[in-house]
Amino acid sequence: MLCVGSKLPILFIVHGVPGGTIDEVELDTYPEEHYYSVQESAWMDSRVWKAYLENLQPYIEGPTVIFVDNFDAHVTQESANVIAGDLHSVLELLPANCTSVCQPLDVGVMGPFKKLLRTLWLDEAPVTSAADKRRAMIFRSIKAWEMISSDAIQKLFQKQFRVPTL
Repeated sequence: MLCVGSKLPILFIVHGVPGGTIDEVELDTYPEEHYYSVQESAWMDSRVWKAYLENLQPYIEGPTVIFVDNFDAHVTQESANVIAGDLHSVLELLPANCTSVCQPLDVGVMGPFKKLLRTLWLDEAPVTSAADKRRAMIFRSIKAWEMISSDAIQKLFQKQFRVPTL
């Protein structure tokens, strides 16, 4: 999310083997406007983070500050180099144990987003195969994300960080 209210593409990390069937066949069936990566434990790692950062280039206009928590994959020199070089931006670490203060979006956006996910899930027809479950989760997440307004995001940034209205 950008402080001007723009929503970045969702990063979906799918459990599987890089180069395997999910990576080579299934990912092509997902909506193109978001980013997908296959990782054996379905966790963020430096490879996934670097690829996502490279995918953000079209969405970052001009110099930007990219705030990250202290997760190992986020705070590498390689990460800082990609952000500085490809995105013409600056990597800024949030102070340890300050997420609740520095990231109002956790409450103001992610809370409503998770509620929308639950509501949408209750309205879905059951699916049985693992591939169908992954696909349903991705489409549900995208639909919920689309229901979060850019205006709400911008207002949260303005309230928390005194960001001027553009």
